[in-house]
Amino acid sequence: MILTATCFISDLAQIPAIAAWLKGSGTVTFANRTGGYYKARIANQIPFEKVLRGNPHCTFAVNFRCYPFFYADAAADITVTASGTIIANPGSVYSEPILTVMGSGDIILMVGTTIVELENISGSIVIDSVLQEAYQGTMLMNDHMNGEFPVLKPGANAISWTGAVTKIVIQPNWRML
Repeated sequence: MILTATCFISDLAQIPAIAAWLKGSGTVTFANRTGGYYKARIANQIPFEKVLRGNPHCTFAVNFRCYPFFYADAAADITVTASGTIIANPGSVYSEPILTVMGSGDIILMVGTTIVELENISGSIVIDSVLQEAYQGTMLMNDHMNGEFPVLKPGANAISWTGAVTKIVIQPNWRML
């Protein structure tokens, strides 16, 4: 989806910094939708020469090509220390969490209806559903994981496991349409 913001330049000396900021992709927030952000990229080239020439108000439009999801700001990590814990996704669509599993040995993890088998874990493993990668620090550990990357569906999700797990820290990445 394309969302447009009208911008105003109050200090013309800032044009190089503004031009550098308005390149590529990242996150964007809008004043009319608070409490979160979109992942987006700039969809149009900003014609600063036109902004400066014949435009006494120094305004211009920026078109952001946004992913359809609105991500909740500063969602606190969830620490789970007991198998069978229920966590609730307040969003309107599934989230792609990042789970840090602290434990050792072979672990069978169940997140909602997704079963993930972890093999030969030593200390911890990160299961990153956003990147679709399993790792520990900078070392890839995809070969220690079998199964699909878990998602948290809207509503209640049970987190349970078998094996030597001390805790699971979940970065929930709540989102909505």
